[in-house]
Amino acid sequence: MADPSAQATTTLDALPIGIDGLVVLVVYLLGIVGIGFWGRAKRKEESLSDHYLAGRELGFFVLLLTLFATQYSGNTLFGFTAKGYRMGYAWVMSVHAMTAVVVGYLLFAPALHRHSRDRNYITPADYLDDRFNSRAIRLVCALIMIFATANYVYAQLKVMGLAVGGLTGGRIDPIYGVVGLAVVMILYETLGGMRSVAWTDAIQGFLLLLGFTLLVILVMRQHGTLADAAVHIREHNPEKIAVPNATRCAYWFSMVLLIGLGASVYPHAIQRIYAAKNPRILRKSLKVMAFFPFVTTLIVLLVGLIALRAHPGLDHQSSERLLAIICGDLAGSGSLGYWTVIVILAAIMAALMSTADSALLSLSSMATKDLYGTFLNPTANEQKLTRVGKSVSWVVLALLVWLSSYEDLTLVQLLEVKFEVLLQVVPAFYLGVHLPRLKGGPVLLGMLVGLGLAITLLVMGIKTIDGVHAGVVALAANTLTVLVGHALGSRQTVAAPG
Repeated sequence: MADPSAQATTTLDALPIGIDGLVVLVVYLLGIVGIGFWGRAKRKEESLSDHYLAGRELGFFVLLLTLFATQYSGNTLFGFTAKGYRMGYAWVMSVHAMTAVVVGYLLFAPALHRHSRDRNYITPADYLDDRFNSRAIRLVCALIMIFATANYVYAQLKVMGLAVGGLTGGRIDPIYGVVGLAVVMILYETLGGMRSVAWTDAIQGFLLLLGFTLLVILVMRQHGTLADAAVHIREHNPEKIAVPNATRCAYWFSMVLLIGLGASVYPHAIQRIYAAKNPRILRKSLKVMAFFPFVTTLIVLLVGLIALRAHPGLDHQSSERLLAIICGDLAGSGSLGYWTVIVILAAIMAALMSTADSALLSLSSMATKDLYGTFLNPTANEQKLTRVGKSVSWVVLALLVWLSSYEDLTLVQLLEVKFEVLLQVVPAFYLGVHLPRLKGGPVLLGMLVGLGLAITLLVMGIKTIDGVHAGVVALAANTLTVLVGHALGSRQTVAAPG
């Protein structure tokens, strides 16, 4: 779930691919534009529900794969492989963190889905406004989620450009790659909305699963099994199999909370919860999702560990290129290895686009419904808001593409604070669906306390406290504020009649 950042400049260069592979990728991109036209043909009305939630008719197969593609970005392949190489067995925490995302969904998604069907929610903030009767909570929540989503899209665009530059050996400038892929993405999104995005996500999710599976099979065939790697690690890198100390254990637990809770309230994930056809399909999809970390995150961890034996001694910067190095090994092993690399690279592109298109669609809905439709033009009808939303997508994407053209504008700090900030809406959703008497006052105060503390700690350069992430510390303060405020409010309510 970690976002691509500036290190991508070293991970996506010199990827091994020829003209035939580029042709396959171009055909794939044209195919997903075709899905956009199909989505447009399938639309039933010009409404927010149809455009942003596919008419709330996502079935099991599409819902499962669109949730999967949304949860796993291209950096799961690049970043997690490199992290496993550097950290060793302790990076198994990534499997726990990704599993925790599904646990998080199960804690609040079924109840939220039921409310969304009854009350016709479009955006995450629709629920909070309705639940707590507070436009202030809607505004703060929308701003937090728009901030998180905007730099999420920006990061994906940045890496898309670097990927195109790497795939073509530098013959195509990264900014042209960004523009080209952005045009493809905005075309199918504008044409078919969530319906097109979900179907392309389903294809992209299938490619991801196929890429993960082929990757581990061929790596183990070429570089040996995990047992072989374990012997090498024990002899040459014993620190990578050592029992973690107390600080590392705290970091482990904090990482699980940071990713597990933070990713579960991604706005594009919540809108997929809204879009599920019925509660049974939603629960079935989430149950199957619980197994995906073992065929995705665990696989890239295994590849990172095996690479310790196959490519020992890589420094931090070189290890960021680890997957490209592994792909080079596979591409040179024969035709099967080469075409496996093509599938893996298609999966990477698919992961980047599936994450970006989902986030962009969600960002458009929040800017349109939560800001424009609530505060600027509350009398606008559904057709007007839908048209505005499509325009917002084009404007926002154009702005982010323009920003991505600046080499020195990496927004690394913004990317680092994304989860820490996004965590501060967790109590509003998790406690909101389970505490029916919870009022808006404590929720708003807790959100502001958590947001202020998270930003203050990060501005001071304090990313962790004894291994615990700044955002998790802020979340604890946020949750405590909400619960104390709720308890005091309940006591006053009971005491009032007397």
